Amino acid sequence: MSDLKFTKGDWKVEGSSISMGASYRGKFTIESNDFAGNISDANIANASLIKASPKMYMALQSILDSPYTELKEEDFEMIEKVLAEARGEI
Repeated sequence: MSDLKFTKGDWKVEGSSISMGASYRGKFTIESNDFAGNISDANIANASLIKASPKMYMALQSILDSPYTELKEEDFEMIEKVLAEARGEI
């Protein structure tokens, strides 16, 4: 596994905005070319997904690292690919 470069958390969600720590000053925009619906609902859902993503990453990595995990080869490869994508490798 390569060195992780993303912010590992904890992210804070308030309403439809998201921030990282007390001194976080960055801003970012999440855009989609395929969106239909209430933008406020989407912002809250996106913020919640971003907040949970470091924990999801670690959970998936734990599954791959466990000697007791029994996965089909295609599931193992899918998890490896999504973790590589999260690290910016693909």
